[in-house]
Amino acid sequence: MVEKDEFIWIWMGAPALKDESKIIDYPYHNDYKDWPHRHGFYHIKASYLLMVDNLMDLTHLGYVHRTTIGGNPQIHVDAKMETTLTDQGLKYVRWMLDSNPPPTYLKAVPFKGKVDRWQEFDFVSPSNILQWSGAVDVGRGAYEGNRDGGFSLRIFHGLTPETKDSCFYFFSTCNGYRQDDPQATEDLFREIETAFKEDKEMCEGQQLRLVELGEDTLVDIVSDRARVQLRRIIQRQLEAEQGGAGTKPEASKRKVTEAVI
Repeated sequence: MVEKDEFIWIWMGAPALKDESKIIDYPYHNDYKDWPHRHGFYHIKASYLLMVDNLMDLTHLGYVHRTTIGGNPQIHVDAKMETTLTDQGLKYVRWMLDSNPPPTYLKAVPFKGKVDRWQEFDFVSPSNILQWSGAVDVGRGAYEGNRDGGFSLRIFHGLTPETKDSCFYFFSTCNGYRQDDPQATEDLFREIETAFKEDKEMCEGQQLRLVELGEDTLVDIVSDRARVQLRRIIQRQLEAEQGGAGTKPEASKRKVTEAVI
């Protein structure tokens, strides 16, 4: 068991295979000046894979999170997106240029009008996601690298499987816009907490339908490309751990997921 960056990590596999160097670095939890934050936790009656799917496909924001972090649904569908593989998983960056800021952003920062908005999600397999999202007024050069002076937040998402159909969801919200205002950090947490409760309800409903109907009839569309890639990454890890073919998928999945947060 290791304590690092305000998390407790436990390795439940073979002692000889433990490797502390693979524990995620999250220095923002040690930077109270620039990233004041709060932690949260939910028990989810859905597979950790569904929760990861949810976080890696943000086209749902405009429908599920209208009153908080959503925005216009079509803006999310049309977002400029780039996905790249990393040593530990994959990362994607989405840009919604010249768009209307969503309600959570407007409550936090007095924007002049439309904004250039970004979402960066770094998936660390098998079940952790590091998020940096924000927006600045159009014309400030956000797309070219100038992201100061607007709204900015970081979220750590950690999913720990409980069973094949349930998990524990650990998260933290970091305030990167009004750092010297404790109420801003609290307000941000409440806004994100509201959105996550909506995700919880949606994913738990999906889990019930998948248990009832199975996954054979599901169809992947273009916005699923990050989700499809991450599922392949996890599957390759499972196969490598079990030494290739000949192992039942559920037994393989169970063993690898015991070693997350």
